[in-house]
Amino acid sequence: MLLQRYRAAAALFALMSLTACAPAAGHPAAGASAPSASASPSAPPVAAVPQVGQCYKRVLHGVIMQPVVVDCAQPHQSEIAYVARFDGEPPLPAADAECRTRTPAYVGLPLGRRGATYSVGVGAGWYACEAVFADPAPNSPEPADVQGTHAGGQNAPRPHCYNNDHGAPDLVEVPCAGPHGAEFAAALSVPFGTAPVTGATIGGFKTACRDEIAAQLGITPARVDAKWGYVVFGDEQGTWTGSAPVVPCYIVVSDGNTQKGAVLKG
Repeated sequence: MLLQRYRAAAALFALMSLTACAPAAGHPAAGASAPSASASPSAPPVAAVPQVGQCYKRVLHGVIMQPVVVDCAQPHQSEIAYVARFDGEPPLPAADAECRTRTPAYVGLPLGRRGATYSVGVGAGWYACEAVFADPAPNSPEPADVQGTHAGGQNAPRPHCYNNDHGAPDLVEVPCAGPHGAEFAAALSVPFGTAPVTGATIGGFKTACRDEIAAQLGITPARVDAKWGYVVFGDEQGTWTGSAPVVPCYIVVSDGNTQKGAVLKG
């Protein structure tokens, strides 16, 4: 759901001809090989069909191009969680809904937790669900460079804690073992086609932030309201665009910088 220029991808897709008949929509393309026919010099290069478990240097961005595959032990932004084929135009809402389920199952974390999110890459007759982690820095909703595979929860991101002496959005990251006043909780998202984040819609993200913190702490949302604070950052310029906005969520664990050790363990 991040940085996916779906309409641009669809337009590029329309310029290309498929080299073979694709399997039915939703059919996994595991083990599929790259198209054998080469594109004409004037056409965009045809991407090899991604494979589950591959890591890419950068998020696909929905652009039909040859992706740069790297060893997952090296810094990368994208890991392929699921691949499916389709006929005709890209099934964008359906693909987005599929990736909202497939990606958290692949990484072993609920969607959003510790920044676990997803992207939908679209190619010539295929789409790929990419596991992506959000940079936890306030007001910086960008894909993070990570190392190691995230399959099956093998590489859960570490906690991120912040000094909040100056208040939001001037959170400065500090070691969680030392005094701090806020912690990164999640990268919140909504389904494809949802309106951009505005003053009128940010309230829904605040509620989602509270509910995610409650889930991580194992308490009720009412208890979160009574005991903790929380904050989200988001506007139309400061969120990912494409299938959905992404908004970072933080728990405020003290009025100053007195908490030692991460409150959020999950």
